[in-house]
Amino acid sequence: MIAYRLYASTVALSNFLRGESQLQPTYVQRAGDRVRRSLFDLRDVIVHRRDQVERGEFRGALVLYAATIGEFHPLVPVIDAYMHRRPGTPVVVFAGQYQYLDAVRVACPNAAIGVLPPSAPWLYDRLFRLLQPKAVVLGEGPCLPLHFPIAFDMSLAAACVRHRVPMTVANATLHKHFASSRLDKLEARLFGGLYTRAMRFWYTPNAIFKSWLASASVPVERIVVTGDLRFDRPNRAGSVSPDLTAILEHVSALGVPVIVAGSVNAIDEEGAVVDGWLEVRAKHAGARLVIAPRHVNNAENMEKLYAYLRAKGTRFARRSEGVPAAKDADVLVVDVFGELPHLYSVATVAYIGRNHGVLEPLRFEVPTVVAPRADWGHDYVTFPAYMQMIDQGGIIEAADKRLLGRIFLRVIDEPGYGRAVVDNALRVAESERGAGNRIAEHLDSIASTR
Repeated sequence: MIAYRLYASTVALSNFLRGESQLQPTYVQRAGDRVRRSLFDLRDVIVHRRDQVERGEFRGALVLYAATIGEFHPLVPVIDAYMHRRPGTPVVVFAGQYQYLDAVRVACPNAAIGVLPPSAPWLYDRLFRLLQPKAVVLGEGPCLPLHFPIAFDMSLAAACVRHRVPMTVANATLHKHFASSRLDKLEARLFGGLYTRAMRFWYTPNAIFKSWLASASVPVERIVVTGDLRFDRPNRAGSVSPDLTAILEHVSALGVPVIVAGSVNAIDEEGAVVDGWLEVRAKHAGARLVIAPRHVNNAENMEKLYAYLRAKGTRFARRSEGVPAAKDADVLVVDVFGELPHLYSVATVAYIGRNHGVLEPLRFEVPTVVAPRADWGHDYVTFPAYMQMIDQGGIIEAADKRLLGRIFLRVIDEPGYGRAVVDNALRVAESERGAGNRIAEHLDSIASTR
């Protein structure tokens, strides 16, 4: 531990002197600019409710880390179940990137929210003294060092060891090996053991993921199969802003078919969705399309979508352009974070982009269409649930993306067809539900009692 403390201190000082990389994706404008975050206080760490944290009002917190908003949403059932068991427990959420903080705040308005500190051990010590966490829960990963697409600071694991706070990972899914730098590789080789010392339990969805973890030398006795949190329908979907409420009410009142396409990837998939919607629109003149690209800060990819929409002669608007523009558009491009789960509430039919979780529209009992399995990464962490839902008839797999329009029309024109798909999905979800309660119960049994 002394060796790691010296190492982390050196890295923190070095990063401060030369500037550290921003906590933003590389495709975000000016993301390459280096920044200096304070090594002396937490003003750059806790973004929402910092004053309350500094006054000690968040002592005894349940602390969660989610690299992206996609990893945060499955943690909501854990938060709800833990709060049911331990009412009044403060909640603190750290995101892996700044771009998700506002979306987390909307979903969890009473939480303290921020990003992890620089690696300086004294900052983590101050944070842990202020929070005195009951437990630290990671969303989906990293399950092991360097097995996650977004870099994770080993200092959090080291702080859990120093302060004897149990660290766990919920919905544990082993991503491919990924190292963003040689320094990350060195840290993992020298201090990777700290991670497994800190990690008390891996809460994993099913036997498939358990076998993946075991094959990577995770101690089997510390792997707990809980079921998939994505099947747990949260008691709440988070609060909705007045602007979004106005849009949802307007679209719902139109009484026309609405296709909501979420987490759609590159233009090959976006274009197929647009073409499918145009096929629907040829029969149902007022049909609307809501399309939420997966990487809204990737300006190059977004411009390809806009160019495609212009070439097709569509009347589209960006969500960021405001309520009047959104109401007037035939195609709404969702270029903000955190609103997609609510937009499914007005969908007649949903489409989920490849390699993404397929269960979000189920909260609103919306028939869901997905791309052919040839388009999905078979070793990707979402693939087992994708195949399970296809095999159980809970989602509709397009044999070819060029058939999307035909499938959308069948769902719209044959309500019994879409209802049968939803009923199948609900049966699967009911049989799989309960992961949040099981994790909360287990967490409660191992939580720090300081």
